[in-house]
Amino acid sequence: MKIGAVFFWSNFHKYKSGKLKGRWFIYLGKTVYGMKPERSHIGTTTTKLRYYEKGGYRHNNIIYRFSAGEFGFEEDCILDVDNDINAEFTSKIENNPEITVKGFLDNSSLEKLYVYIRDSKRIDKMVKQDIFHSFRSAGLNVRKP
Repeated sequence: MKIGAVFFWSNFHKYKSGKLKGRWFIYLGKTVYGMKPERSHIGTTTTKLRYYEKGGYRHNNIIYRFSAGEFGFEEDCILDVDNDINAEFTSKIENNPEITVKGFLDNSSLEKLYVYIRDSKRIDKMVKQDIFHSFRSAGLNVRKP
């Protein structure tokens, strides 16, 4: 999958509840440290915008907003950079009939998103390095974390 791919996973298994739910994601790259089985970094979005409004319990988090119709998203949504960058087995993503690529973030948006990831205090340094190497390999102009 290409860096910055916006995809919809129709029956994503939610981590906390175990329920299946359709979710929007952004593909951020693979692990580079030889982890077996290989994992891919993906950012999941939420349509629960109220959590991020002033007074909402996540209003201080680093977020990236997307509008419906932008980059293939069909709904207004938010990527909570501080909480919703996850690693998933690459084998669960590749050739998965429940995943449909809807669009791609442009380079400018990817570079802006990378700065948010790099500056987050909640994302592990190894994850930041994986994403850095993936973005650099894709030709993006990003600074090392």
